[in-house]
Amino acid sequence: MYITSIGEILFDVYESEKQIGGAPFNFIYHINKLTGCTNLVTAVGDDDAGNEILNFLNEVNISTKFVDIKKDVRTGEVLIQLDEKKIPDFTIFENRAYDYINLSQSEVDEIIAESKLIYFG
Repeated sequence: MYITSIGEILFDVYESEKQIGGAPFNFIYHINKLTGCTNLVTAVGDDDAGNEILNFLNEVNISTKFVDIKKDVRTGEVLIQLDEKKIPDFTIFENRAYDYINLSQSEVDEIIAESKLIYFG
């Protein structure tokens, strides 16, 4: 049985670095380290950022089986600026790939049949 996470994967972009993030991804990344039995349902753009995310998921053995690759929208991105007290201010860019996750009915049925727990972020 699998634990499935549904929702955004994106890049958190700071002044000098970027990191893969998004609550559903963060959740499944740590669950995958513990169990190795996970599904991630999300979408990335058919762009350099999306390719970078797909490569990373493969490196850490998170299945990309349910990662939808979108040709017409960009991969998710959040600009994060820290104030003098290190409190973050988030600029979330809209109309990104994860806003348009599509699954076939057979994929939905498969996820339901094999998931012990479903997390929706």
